Amino acid sequence: MSMKVELFPFQRKAVDDLRVRVANALNSYKMTKVPQVVSLQAPTGSGKTIIMAALIEDIYFGTERFTEQPDAIFVWLSDSPALNEQSKLKIDLKADRIRFGQCVTIEDS
Repeated sequence: MSMKVELFPFQRKAVDDLRVRVANALNSYKMTKVPQVVSLQAPTGSGKTIIMAALIEDIYFGTERFTEQPDAIFVWLSDSPALNEQSKLKIDLKADRIRFGQCVTIEDS
């Protein structure tokens, strides 16, 4: 895990747990073709955006346990364009291996 900030132990654990859940969901989808959902819920201020940025990096670039998936696509949704922009900026500034500007905003138009 190679973020520009050091993750707290609980954040590192969340990333590791999510990575296993995502792998299980992908395997289940491949077998059943039933869409899967993996959710992260945590209190305000716990670093959900940082956790997700680290997870995205782990999926794109692989880890000791999981091979890289450089063709993966992530969609970040919320009901607040301002929150989406804030999350995009935080990922750009804190993620080490996600290229600056790699995150793009998809407009309604």
